[in-house]
Amino acid sequence: MRCHVCNVAVGDGQRFCHECGESLDGVTNPTEPYDVVAGASPASGSDDLRVEPSEPGDGSTLADPSMGAGNDAGWWAASGGAPEPIDDLPGTEPIGVTPGPGAATLSSLDAVPYEPMDQTPSLDTNPEFERTTAMAPMSAAPAAGLGTTDELPPNGAPGVGSTAQMAVTEAGGLFDGGADVQDYEPVPEGFRLRAAFVFGVLTMIATLMAGVADIIDIRTTRPVDGIIVGIRALDDFGSNLAVAGFIGAAMMLVGGLLSCFGLRWGAGIAGGAGLSLTGWAAVTLGLVEAPIHSAEGVTLNAGEVTPFTLSVTRDLGYFLILSIGIIGLLVFLMTLRMAGTGGRRGLNPWVAAVGALAAVVLAAGPLITLGGAPLDANLGTVGIPKEFFAGRLVQLGLIVVTGVIGFLSVRTYGLGLAFGGLGVATWMWVTSLADLGDLPVSVAVGNLGTRDTTPHAVTTVGVTASLALLIIAATVATVTRRRV
Repeated sequence: MRCHVCNVAVGDGQRFCHECGESLDGVTNPTEPYDVVAGASPASGSDDLRVEPSEPGDGSTLADPSMGAGNDAGWWAASGGAPEPIDDLPGTEPIGVTPGPGAATLSSLDAVPYEPMDQTPSLDTNPEFERTTAMAPMSAAPAAGLGTTDELPPNGAPGVGSTAQMAVTEAGGLFDGGADVQDYEPVPEGFRLRAAFVFGVLTMIATLMAGVADIIDIRTTRPVDGIIVGIRALDDFGSNLAVAGFIGAAMMLVGGLLSCFGLRWGAGIAGGAGLSLTGWAAVTLGLVEAPIHSAEGVTLNAGEVTPFTLSVTRDLGYFLILSIGIIGLLVFLMTLRMAGTGGRRGLNPWVAAVGALAAVVLAAGPLITLGGAPLDANLGTVGIPKEFFAGRLVQLGLIVVTGVIGFLSVRTYGLGLAFGGLGVATWMWVTSLADLGDLPVSVAVGNLGTRDTTPHAVTTVGVTASLALLIIAATVATVTRRRV
């Protein structure tokens, strides 16, 4: 049906026109369709015309029994033609109905489809898009917080996983990943050949050769009192020196190998062992220079009438020891590039401070003079070559460097540095304390003013304290990293 004013399609029961606002009372009232059954043709004036109600939508039509049911064309022809257009409605255009053969008897207005405006549009239950986010119901959220999990399907983009989790703190803020993040050890880099390992191999070979090679050879044209002639090897200067050098070279080799796998504490061991070998080489060369200096002194002060010639040869072993000291220093400098933290938490500062103090005590022990000798005797004495005093100070100074810097750096590289720096000194302390061998050499050749090779009590305290602090620092670092 349509509005009687603006001719806009309206629905059943609609009270006002949505287009012109005219009242639709009496226009849109619901009605029932009726079947009109005529007993006789309307043209004959018969009184047998009956109107019977029928169910909506049964397809009933006006029929003339004399012309056959549903023959509308015959009825209109018998009744004298089509009716005149209806023009008695105010404000409307005349609406004419001109049925053709076989046309429906209902008005064409009833065939106009409409959709009531006051009905809620139906929701599409099968949307064309596809959901990409599935959120857990609020009832499934934990009682303590508001943690949610968004499951995102892989879209083919690189680096996008199937599940993205966003943690939310109990206070309602996003988790910032601060101090609560667990510290994980970095993924190993795999084997990578480093110079420390290569020089460690070379140092090991050089140390083995130095242990059996000739160091010096002193000759005179005739026997002279005060000059001991002959070839001297490493064991002639100290029964524990060859093994001490081998221990330092082995620690450098192992540390260099560990550094090839990206382990910073391995690089520290290589660097510390390199410095300990440098100190070992300095002390050894200082001992080697002592007989040379004595022979030269006797030759210069000889008052004999018969002349003689002194011949001193520094042989292969001497230069091997010198090269070992230089290589050890180079290895230390090379390993400094791995002295960083590597993303690990620092060592315990209190343990590091006490460890550094123990290294200082260790270095101070051999400087204590005995037998009434003055303290400044450590800087030089008449009749003893300066190389001897320089070698002692170099070894003690490098012990301080490896211990103090190693401990106070509070990182794994420093811990390895302190450990590597104690290798040679610990062996020299143990052998001299236990009096192993014919002529053991203590740390820095012991204390001046006495021929006793037993280490001073201060030296013993420094060595034991340094080793104990190393064990404690390594244990605390390992336990702390596993607990975090």
